[in-house]
Amino acid sequence: MANKSAFRRSAKALPRNASKPLPRRAVTLSQCMIVKNEEANIKAALDWARDICIEQIVVDTGSTDRTVEIAESLGAKVLHFDWCDDFAKAKNFAIDAASGTWISFFDADETLTPADAAKVIPLIEKAGRDTNYKCAVLNTQIIDLNDKGDIIITRVIGRLFRNIPDIRYIGRVHEHININTDMYDIKTTYEITARHTGYSESAYADGSKIERNLKLLRLDLAEKPDDIIVKAYLMESLLVTKKPEDTAEAIIYAREVAVTPLPYDYEKLRRSAIITLCIEYSGSEETEDDALYYSKLGYELYPECADLVYLRGVFLLLSDATAEAQKLLNKAEDMLRADTLATESVVLVKDVFKLFFYQMQCAQKLNDLPRIMHYATLMLRQDKYQKGIIRPYMHTLLSTGTGVTEVLELLMKLYGIAPGLPVTQESLRDKLFLIAAAKDITGNPQAVPESSDLLKALRDLISAEDLAYLKGGDNESEI
Repeated sequence: MANKSAFRRSAKALPRNASKPLPRRAVTLSQCMIVKNEEANIKAALDWARDICIEQIVVDTGSTDRTVEIAESLGAKVLHFDWCDDFAKAKNFAIDAASGTWISFFDADETLTPADAAKVIPLIEKAGRDTNYKCAVLNTQIIDLNDKGDIIITRVIGRLFRNIPDIRYIGRVHEHININTDMYDIKTTYEITARHTGYSESAYADGSKIERNLKLLRLDLAEKPDDIIVKAYLMESLLVTKKPEDTAEAIIYAREVAVTPLPYDYEKLRRSAIITLCIEYSGSEETEDDALYYSKLGYELYPECADLVYLRGVFLLLSDATAEAQKLLNKAEDMLRADTLATESVVLVKDVFKLFFYQMQCAQKLNDLPRIMHYATLMLRQDKYQKGIIRPYMHTLLSTGTGVTEVLELLMKLYGIAPGLPVTQESLRDKLFLIAAAKDITGNPQAVPESSDLLKALRDLISAEDLAYLKGGDNESEI
């Protein structure tokens, strides 16, 4: 039986003998895409694939900008499709016009580097030789980028597939490939990665894309009111709007999706629902039991999902299961350092500072001084102006017998302070910040005598050049 690891079958499957394995012949690649108002992306979308494709087919669904003009000027075959609120139908229209033995169906805002593009044909050829089953679909990695070029999420999705009648798209929106035969296999490669900008802030700035998706998903739900997959996609789209009423509706769907087993291809939607509920129910004593329930469910179902490992660790810590929490936070940190977040992390990659903070809290509850200092240092390296970290950092070092000179050296190294360096606004800010923190711990009733000595040593770091820079300013009183 073929491993349908990324796609589910249509309920209305074609006959099983609709196609048989084809005799081996040379791989030829047709690039297909559907577009509407993609003048900003169409050139890059066609450029990366030109040298590896025998044809480039662009199906326009109603552009009012220069998309068609640009595509035609670059040699693409442009076809026109009357939009009918159905992405699958538009994509299948493009496939029907293709003559290559394989199809490349990346979106207009998804591109490969020249180096990765050169790997496509060899990878397709190799995939077809690896098993007794012919490879029908080659999944590739896609990274979603924000406007700054930072990674939002990493996904694996089928963008390369055989051009045979048994492979077509289904789904009005969030369309996906459907394979109607057991004679083919699905493979995944991490050797090529597409860069996708369609989920960036600017792509959603006018709200039209998300409103379009919501409209189509509501049409789907009206036709299939019990379809849990449609509800899951509707949940995700509602969350994007960030409107309170949409979030409330999304949570209703999330609760249903979270407890419903889904086909393997859609497990990511169930993970997303559970993560959404963990975040929604965090931070409140009234919903603490819900947070613990969903974090436990998520970790039991997906023990290698970095986000759910992390969230389970956090909620265990907050419920005082410190030793168990530390084990899971350690696991999440190991996954982060090993860069094994191909499970589509959306929380941990953005929450590194909090991960270190929770690790430090675990260490404090377990009276583990080395780990307390380790994580405090990591947090200060990320944000050196955290008074809530630097003050206990100083106090802990002094109260556990570290000498003032050693503490001073640690602080100077952490903040890049050294004699003879030019005076800058940042260097002055660093020194004044440390002096202010030392004054705070000196005035604390629990202060150790060495606190005053550390304050004096930090004040001594202020040079004549520093004073000259400060002269006439408002900061001199902070020394």
